[in-house]
Amino acid sequence: MRTIVGIFVLLGASIWTVAAEDTLIDRVNDGAKFLAGVKGRSGGTAAKYEGGGEWRYHARAMDSQWSKYEASTLQPMAEWSAEKVEPFFPDGGTVRYLFSGPDVLHVLRMYPKAGRILLGGLEPVGVLPTLDRLEGGSTYRALSAVRKALEESLAYSFFKTKDMKVDLSTATYRGTLPIISLYLVRSGYVIDGVTFYTLQSDGSLLSQSTRADGANVVRVSAKQEDGRSVEVLYFQSNVANGSIEESGFLKFLEAQPPGGAYLKAASYLLHESYFSDVRDHLISHSNVLVQDDSGMPVRHFVASDWDLTHFGTYVSPIPLFRENYQSDLRHAYRSSRIESLPFGSGYRWRKSDSNLMRAVRKRPLESGPAGPIIAKVAPPPAPKKTMPVKAELVKVAAKAKERKEQEVIVVEGSTAKHSGGPIDVELRLVRKSALPSGTIKNTFGVFEYEVLRVNRGTYGGKLIRVAHGLHWSGRATAAATKSIGSTTSVRLVPLSNYTNLAAVPTVNDLGEDAGTLFIAEL
Repeated sequence: MRTIVGIFVLLGASIWTVAAEDTLIDRVNDGAKFLAGVKGRSGGTAAKYEGGGEWRYHARAMDSQWSKYEASTLQPMAEWSAEKVEPFFPDGGTVRYLFSGPDVLHVLRMYPKAGRILLGGLEPVGVLPTLDRLEGGSTYRALSAVRKALEESLAYSFFKTKDMKVDLSTATYRGTLPIISLYLVRSGYVIDGVTFYTLQSDGSLLSQSTRADGANVVRVSAKQEDGRSVEVLYFQSNVANGSIEESGFLKFLEAQPPGGAYLKAASYLLHESYFSDVRDHLISHSNVLVQDDSGMPVRHFVASDWDLTHFGTYVSPIPLFRENYQSDLRHAYRSSRIESLPFGSGYRWRKSDSNLMRAVRKRPLESGPAGPIIAKVAPPPAPKKTMPVKAELVKVAAKAKERKEQEVIVVEGSTAKHSGGPIDVELRLVRKSALPSGTIKNTFGVFEYEVLRVNRGTYGGKLIRVAHGLHWSGRATAAATKSIGSTTSVRLVPLSNYTNLAAVPTVNDLGEDAGTLFIAEL
């Protein structure tokens, strides 16, 4: 067993300086632009990929699809909203769009003055759209998955829930955050902050900083060139009765100021009695609400409280939802003056077949700019009483030498053993944790490697995870500069052997736990 000197040479002796202009947010914007088919900043992290044929094809396809959709839907929607919706909505107000998935695209046109947009869906939050995910992988596969995920949204104005669940859970850039980021960039915004949270049962948010693992909420802040800012929060949440209360989501929503609401392609769930809690919330916390017929049944809007205006055409739902036909809505379209709708929206996505209803509260509730989010920060783990580092590692070394068997490697989540102490391995780097901004003094990161060779055993080709110091004694380490695909030869021991290091925070933005985490000795 090697001494303490070997471990800390690896963790902290060789340091590097993070370029001031290449922050995590810079890399997020680089990635969002790359996925959106928009050329990035000169010398940014996307530069080395933009010359490839895969991205050039992707950029052309995105430009073509985007320009068509901008002309047919997005621009007409923005112009319509300026006349029909914006006069009833305060600058910087809050919008609830709770059956949205990652669809920040359309709500930005419907409520362009929003200061806070609350999105919701069953799809996972996902990962940061940084380009290190392309290292060692297929750029074509990653970009084609993005185009496939957007195909329905840019053709029909909505995501199909079933397809989206598959597309967003298996892609290189999985989850809703990459799509939200892409839409923000394509809408003229620059992202200036991303924070992950876990929603607490009391409605508060527990901050995970930039760690996506286990989060069910993500907050993205962004600005346009004219200085207008928006804050987008996506909640992975079931809003059915019972679930919305138990999760704390309803408590969070009730703490937000009244404002606008948007419902589109909402699967007619608000027609059901078991979604009455969220339906009641939207009715009682909205001053203006825009929806198609898949939102709340028109009978829930009491005439003494609301002014209703109908746009477009309503005959019946599509066949899949034929049982949700509203005879009173059909009567309203026959008996009152109906205004035209210059764009398609919802399940009947053709302009000539679409419908929207605008509901404006006659006596508006007190509203205004969104207030601060109630957020909590997870407390650091309580320090453990340990022996001095040197003495502790000597003790561990002595114990390891006496063992007949020692845990040395993880094979796809299961533990393998061999006799004879630590294992010498040659590894190829596959993925690694990103160095977060504002890192505290000492921080481990998780590095995922493919095992190439071992000094004993038959583990070649399997994946393991190793802890390296990302930030030590106030400085970034050499480990943080490791490039994807690089190889290294080290000696591995389970990190759990070193109890004195148990309290060091570990950044793991690689997703699910892979089992035992190892530490490398020189």
